[in-house]
Amino acid sequence: VFAPLAGVGVIIVDEESSGAYRTYRRPFLNVRTVAARKAVLEGARLTLSGRLPSSRVYIRSAPRCGCRPPRDTVMFVDLKQGFSPEYRGLTDTLRLSAPLFRETARTVSEGRVALWLLDRKGYAGEAACEDCGSPVLCPACGRIMAWRDEKGVLQCVACGKTRPLPEVCPVCRGALLKGRRPGLEALYPVARASLPENKPLFIWDGSKSWGKKEYQTVIKDLEGGGLVLGTRSSLALCDRADVGFAAWIDADSEVRNVAFQAKFTAFSMVWESIWRGSGRGGRVVLLQSRRPGSGWQKGLVAGWDRFWEDELRERKELGLPPYSFLVEITSSSGAVKDSIMAKLEASRLAVMDPGDPPGTVWVEARSPARVGKILDPYFSIKNSRAGFPGITVWID
Repeated sequence: VFAPLAGVGVIIVDEESSGAYRTYRRPFLNVRTVAARKAVLEGARLTLSGRLPSSRVYIRSAPRCGCRPPRDTVMFVDLKQGFSPEYRGLTDTLRLSAPLFRETARTVSEGRVALWLLDRKGYAGEAACEDCGSPVLCPACGRIMAWRDEKGVLQCVACGKTRPLPEVCPVCRGALLKGRRPGLEALYPVARASLPENKPLFIWDGSKSWGKKEYQTVIKDLEGGGLVLGTRSSLALCDRADVGFAAWIDADSEVRNVAFQAKFTAFSMVWESIWRGSGRGGRVVLLQSRRPGSGWQKGLVAGWDRFWEDELRERKELGLPPYSFLVEITSSSGAVKDSIMAKLEASRLAVMDPGDPPGTVWVEARSPARVGKILDPYFSIKNSRAGFPGITVWID
């Protein structure tokens, strides 16, 4: 979009609602916005496309969903009806349902690929103290670290940094650390036991960089049917393999994120699992949930226009984007964060503390300029050694 081309007639932004168009390094830009501005300057036609529209595009254009999935494509299963396998060394459980195993067996027997989707790498989502309950945090960025049983290390879910499991709790010095929230590695033995011995089973969590030859070998191994345990990145498999079944093992976990767009992220991922790729037959998508078929999940059957109607009604009531700006402020220390929060609250702005990542504050504002004036002193040259706050403005 920054190419110095003359006579541009059409600019096409595919998957315009994707977060990939936002830059996460300075300068912070949304390429979709840049493309729209360039279309105006060039007198070109702007085409925005994708599996579903962003909130701003939906509000401005009011498009309608014309590709609702057949009724038998999406299955909702109540997690309370599932059973709880025993996960070695973990205090939490992850229920698995009879329809999950039935559809997996059917799909694999037909020579097709089944996907079990869980956005949780490693054996346990976190390692926490049995005494005080505090999770082990990354020494580099302060985020939660997952336990990688295969490698025998803790790995940060955000920056990827690894460290050994500490002998005692870093907070209270307690001697017993246990895993919480079973991950893909914990599911592996259960999945392996449910498959015939001659059918392959892979973990696809994005942590391993497969070369072209290795990738082709995996695709070939799956030609006669198999099972893949993966994070959202494993949906790329739909482009190359015949995926006949995709199961979201814990659909509710996808919306537990405190981010305001968590439900949109969850909906777009499941919607992608319905339509992505072109297998030789239909695909069944199963969601295991504690509230099956309710809330944001209704739109998976009724269409994304139903999802946006409900979602935007709620965002409007709460004053969230796209009806206002959400300014995310990242501080270099807890003291700076507390100081910023105090100044923002004194100015009667709506301030929120998400808790994770630490050092982060959200503030809802009709104008980012008002927040900017309050933060001006923190960008003084005398604060350069401690580090300046990071600012991200969310618009949709």
